[in-house]
Amino acid sequence: MFNTYQFLMTSKRPRLIILGPCTALFLFGSYTPSIGNPTGKNPSQPLKIHATVAGAEVLANELHQTYLEELDVVKQMFDKRNNPASFSPRQISNSAARLWKARRDAKHLELMSEPIGADLSRKFLLLAMQIDQFGLSYSRTPRGSQMMIKMITELRRDSPRFKKFLQLAAASLQNQSDPEVFTKQMEAQGMLMRQSLVFFRPLEQKKYLHNFDTLIVTGDLKHNELRRTQYLAQATAQIKREVASAAAATEETKRICLELEQTGFATLDGNVQGDGTQAFAQVCKLWSQASANLIRANAIEWMVTNKTRNARTSEIASLKKAILIALPDIINSVAEETAADQIPTVYTNLLRQISQVDRRTTGRHQVSEACTNALNQLVTKSPTLAKCIDAYTRATVEPLRWRNRFATEQAGYLSRRQTSSEALLNSEALLNSKAPTDTSNRPNFAQRRGGKTLMTSKTFNEPANWMIDETAKRLVGQSIKEDRLIRLGPNRRTGVIPFMSGHYSTVVLALSPEEEIADLKVALLIDDEHNALSQAGMDAISSAEMQDYIAIGGTVQQVHLEALLTRFIVFPDAAITLVPLGGLPQGAANLASLEQTCWRLDIVPQWVQHRYFTVRSNAAKPLASNPRQTGN
Repeated sequence: MFNTYQFLMTSKRPRLIILGPCTALFLFGSYTPSIGNPTGKNPSQPLKIHATVAGAEVLANELHQTYLEELDVVKQMFDKRNNPASFSPRQISNSAARLWKARRDAKHLELMSEPIGADLSRKFLLLAMQIDQFGLSYSRTPRGSQMMIKMITELRRDSPRFKKFLQLAAASLQNQSDPEVFTKQMEAQGMLMRQSLVFFRPLEQKKYLHNFDTLIVTGDLKHNELRRTQYLAQATAQIKREVASAAAATEETKRICLELEQTGFATLDGNVQGDGTQAFAQVCKLWSQASANLIRANAIEWMVTNKTRNARTSEIASLKKAILIALPDIINSVAEETAADQIPTVYTNLLRQISQVDRRTTGRHQVSEACTNALNQLVTKSPTLAKCIDAYTRATVEPLRWRNRFATEQAGYLSRRQTSSEALLNSEALLNSKAPTDTSNRPNFAQRRGGKTLMTSKTFNEPANWMIDETAKRLVGQSIKEDRLIRLGPNRRTGVIPFMSGHYSTVVLALSPEEEIADLKVALLIDDEHNALSQAGMDAISSAEMQDYIAIGGTVQQVHLEALLTRFIVFPDAAITLVPLGGLPQGAANLASLEQTCWRLDIVPQWVQHRYFTVRSNAAKPLASNPRQTGN
């Protein structure tokens, strides 16, 4: 019924050895990749992988499937724990061997710097502990006692052969043989050993293992050193590609500026000849793309060091400096080439672009401040425009001041009973305070009762599916307030709260500001023929039309749990609003990057605060008074 030891130093493949997780490393691309991350709605989803190291995706998918299968086995056996005679010894043997190998493969994923590896390590350990208990319980039953007598006889009989195997393994290790072959053979033998030894106490197991554990640990040290070198090379190559792409964007910016200065036009995307305003937009786009490159490179550095120290700070600062030099240069070139009668149109076009990129940059107004002198030079070419801007500014400054005051008062009233995200996520709450114990995602062998815990954890201190389930049950439905909502793009219906302190949020832009925008246009003297002429006026109308808000209050609809490392290694260009231009995401300096969490909240808005108005849903509390939005 149980396998005896086999001599494995030959090329002959041993019986009953499950090499799936290992051979999967060489079958990249033949499996469907894991998708998503665990959510409150689907807590069993695996953590997403970043796949910086080749083979990680396949191995992670195989191990997740192994976990699901073995979890089902353990749960069924746990239900029968009071009747160990009903256990299947073959099932215990097979699960013990499979989990022993799976735990090693999960450690391999950790070596690849995949957060799911650490999560699976925790899960497999919990399952293995249960299987060990089941094995001991079965060994004490009448049938189990008879089985143990036969098994001890077989182990003693095969001991000389096993010792010979260990001698050859030690010689192979001493002779610097292929570590891949050594590891496979030791793992195959280890699985066979676990099939039998799962029924023995730990001290009894050592009598039959001899120096097996010492040998495999020594082999792992050598093999892992080789693997680290290979994985570091892959990570370094990816960092170089990202940094090179960012550097290319800087050079492209210089080329655009030079062409514009020399000819008044520049070759842009699609080999199209663009004017100055189009070149301005192209350089802003290059800034976003290059920033995403450096964010990814920076996160891969986290992976290499297992610390969240930002190694690309100088590059991100240099990029910002280059862009803040290029944008005024473009405006200066525009001033040289634009006819006087076209200056007002060009001016308002640039003013709108500046206001939009300003709101997506670290440090308020840095872009507008950098461009102020160049804009002033542009305006001097149209004396009439200069007078109009001066008159417009005087006419709108007071209405904007009063509107800002009223909007602030209204937002203060609407948010009186709402908790800031920072306070809510770091608060303590009772477990199961909103749901009964029997709805917990924890399996039957790992239930716990009540007690207070932090609403969200900054590290993966338990299996991810347990964490997300308990957190989501307490967070979903909570009323929350967030700052700085930025729309993903003009054609997108989603806005984001930028990443900070271990979390970010997404918001569907469901509240219509049409009436408020129409009212704002009246205060700003804007109609079909007249645009805003001051920076404050343009920022007011462009942010309103873009639905970029300074604050939002709403209800948590869904919670997602991600790994911080993965979130920013696979960071898409389109998500650049998660990290303001000119900045880098910051993790917890005192925690290993592999273990850090990143929480995402999906929020249904009840009200939003623009700098000069508020919009609220019908579900939001009515205002105690309805102060006039304008001061004129």
